[in-house]
Amino acid sequence: MYSRKHYLEVLENARESLKGENLVERASACGFGERKKPGGGHTFIFDSLGSKYELDAEAFEIKNLRGGVMPLIMRGVALHHLLHARRAPITGDFIPLRELPGLEPYSPVITRRIIAPLDLAFGDAPSLLDSAAAALGGASRVNPSGAAAVLFPFPMLPVFISVSAQTCGVPSSATVLFDASAPLFLPLEDIVVLAELTARKIALRSRDEIR
Repeated sequence: MYSRKHYLEVLENARESLKGENLVERASACGFGERKKPGGGHTFIFDSLGSKYELDAEAFEIKNLRGGVMPLIMRGVALHHLLHARRAPITGDFIPLRELPGLEPYSPVITRRIIAPLDLAFGDAPSLLDSAAAALGGASRVNPSGAAAVLFPFPMLPVFISVSAQTCGVPSSATVLFDASAPLFLPLEDIVVLAELTARKIALRSRDEIR
């Protein structure tokens, strides 16, 4: 991760790039809902990992319905999503993150920042993934060798997480997959950042499930 100053600059650059764009069209491509403001203008509504957020179309601020501001790095990813998204369907064809075209050079980063924390959180108890995912608005999926779940950091960007249990001396292993359409909705570097933020959040949630 970079410095806070870097992410503030990223956020400001994204805001500038979005000015003059057809935000209604772009938000629709992202799967965001639209809400008219009483005094004029509009906001966009979307779910992210179990929380509902509202994006102001003029100030580009993103807050949850209690008024809490979305974390800085995630705000930058959200605006890049709004800026980059193209209208396309979710294919249902999930591809391991490191195998998405162009992400091969990121393999060491993916292992260190995404896979390792998931192995640490769920390797000894893959079943915790089910409840942790449910707490973040996700849903369990069948994995005969352990556990799996799909989460939605954004409506059109599902993240599939699979954890295989340790068997016969073979260590547990986690895998993160994205829909094949993901590069149509986010630049590659942002996909890696989104995977890291999602992995970090569900790994933290696993601690609550242990208590």
